[in-house]
Amino acid sequence: MARAPLAFLVLVLGDRHVLKSTWGLPAAPPPRTDFPATESPFGFILAHTAPRVVNDSWDHEVLRALPILSALGVRSYLTTPLAVGDTMIGALVVLDHAPRSWSEKEIAQMDDVAALVTTEMELRRERFGHERAVAEHRESESLLRGVIESTALAVAVKDLDGRYRMINEAGAAILGWGANEIIGKLDLDLVDADLAQRIRDRDRDILMAGGVLLSEDDAPGAPHGVRSSTTVFKNAEGDAAGLISISRVITERQRAEEALRLLHSIVARIAEAEDFSSALHLALWHVCDVTGWVFGEVWMPTADGRSLERSDIRHSVRADLLARDVAHVTPLPPGEGLAGRAWSSKQAVWVPNVEEEQAFAQAGHATALGLKSGVAIPVLAADEAVAVLVFYMFEVREQDERLVHLISVVSAQLGAFIRRKRAEDALRHSEENARRLIENLNDVIMVLDAEGRLTYVSPSVERILGRSPDEELGRSILDFVHTDEVARAQDMIADTLGAPGFSRSIEIRVQHRNGHWRYMEVVGNAVLDQHGVATIIVNARDLTERQRLQAELRRMSVTDDLTGLNNRRGFFMLAEQEMKLARRLKKDLLLVFVDLDDFKSINDTHGHQVGDQALAETAEILRTTFRESDVLARLGGDEFVALAMFSPDETDDVIETRLHQTLAEHNARSSRKYALSISTGMARFDARNVQSLAELMAIADDALYEQKRARKTRS
Repeated sequence: MARAPLAFLVLVLGDRHVLKSTWGLPAAPPPRTDFPATESPFGFILAHTAPRVVNDSWDHEVLRALPILSALGVRSYLTTPLAVGDTMIGALVVLDHAPRSWSEKEIAQMDDVAALVTTEMELRRERFGHERAVAEHRESESLLRGVIESTALAVAVKDLDGRYRMINEAGAAILGWGANEIIGKLDLDLVDADLAQRIRDRDRDILMAGGVLLSEDDAPGAPHGVRSSTTVFKNAEGDAAGLISISRVITERQRAEEALRLLHSIVARIAEAEDFSSALHLALWHVCDVTGWVFGEVWMPTADGRSLERSDIRHSVRADLLARDVAHVTPLPPGEGLAGRAWSSKQAVWVPNVEEEQAFAQAGHATALGLKSGVAIPVLAADEAVAVLVFYMFEVREQDERLVHLISVVSAQLGAFIRRKRAEDALRHSEENARRLIENLNDVIMVLDAEGRLTYVSPSVERILGRSPDEELGRSILDFVHTDEVARAQDMIADTLGAPGFSRSIEIRVQHRNGHWRYMEVVGNAVLDQHGVATIIVNARDLTERQRLQAELRRMSVTDDLTGLNNRRGFFMLAEQEMKLARRLKKDLLLVFVDLDDFKSINDTHGHQVGDQALAETAEILRTTFRESDVLARLGGDEFVALAMFSPDETDDVIETRLHQTLAEHNARSSRKYALSISTGMARFDARNVQSLAELMAIADDALYEQKRARKTRS
């Protein structure tokens, strides 16, 4: 274009200078086309202070001394920088062996070419950046999909119409469908109408509120529940585009464990609360957070004690409910409304649907918020109802004894908090009055010095631990603590001394004088005297009976009252664990269905009491036949089941023979009004094959009824 014998393009690539598109240059110099910037012979061309046009380099002392120009025999050159903004990316250069004057036209042409080169480079850079962004997006999307699919949590995405747009395998398993079958469908297409309507109503509420909603439902066709967290997701314009739900399966055992954790957490928090109001706030927050109740409030007696009024203490997982709950609520006389009835009866009151209960017309503020089911629990301090906790949810629900028990325990802890605070107030006002109060409490009050030695023990220690208060003075409290828990007790003492005025609470085993261990809740608080010397006041409460009752409640939930065997719920829980163990150990299992023949005839002939005895005897026959480690259950009526781990060489015939031999020995006993007869059906579980408990039970059930049909045919 410029009719010059030499030309090239030099580019700046990071810390290198690269020679490109050379024209007329000899093979050497330069000997190569890629140079570190610190050693590059083209630095003068790329310098901002370098001249763009040189007609004769001999007129410039600096240029005349440059090796590259002298090596190429260059006398004149024209260069045009290539820049994007303030960044130099290279230069176009044309050179001549002879001096020459570069025309304005040639300079303009070089600028045009430089502009084209710069534009092309910018376009390529943008295209490369776009392609890289697309690749990164795909990689990120693939990674996100992998994470979603690998998690044990169920993840589902719905559009505004309620149709599923994405669901992972864990979510599909809960619904009982394949993931591909669910896409594009509504909940109504997948679950029963009642559950689908509840889900749809809840989705609509969360879309309107624009927040996060925690909920719990029964899983279709499975003996467990599903707890979900649902939130709104938005499009690029910031508008609601649908819902994202993250769910997990909650078994009865998990619910019980959560309940115990909740109780422990609330007890600790309430013990640390500064006042009764703070304790009530904590109780509402914990109960709503764990149990799924969407709204909680506190009612308190008026100053004259003649009526009950709603306090300002409220909590909800839905901010919109609190914002809309602004109406004045009329005080309730004893016996009226949810709170009034619980207050007067001092017992829990459950209403499945407040809208349908004429007696609870005063709950208008709840119906205005769309709330349905409600429960009220009184907070008792001694025999006085000092407050009422009321909780609501959106769904209609029949009474749940587990929830009632849970909230009742919470209210009992609040009542204990009131009693404890009243005791502390009495201590501050009058040492003698406080001493008399403490001595009559069911708790053990102890005072420790900084070394953990007893300086005072209330007389109740003799009633609860069988120890004389005077004999224990001067001893370390650690002398009575179980060895496994001494370290925890030492940590509690140290923590209490390190933070005077703040309570510390632990549950430990303390030894009774007779050698038995009692479970005690121990709450410690350090007090400084006028000289700054710390004393620890300890409140110890006997939890042994509560521990026993909780264990009994857990046992009752999975045990058949009549036979003492597992009930249906207990069998399913234990059988699933047994099958997992068998797969891991590569052991075979045998499932045996046992049906008591002619049970109706025994009932009709001898009465239901004898019929119950026949069921209990059948359970005893199973206990005698099978090992203690085997899973035995009464499924209901006259149906029993056993799941036993056997070696492959033990055949079904051996087990059946052993069972009928035990039955014959039982029937041979004298003075019997009837003889027991059973039918059996068996199914072998092979740990090497994929087989569910439901499939195994179906095989055993078919075998049982095949045996019954064969007997009828022979008779």
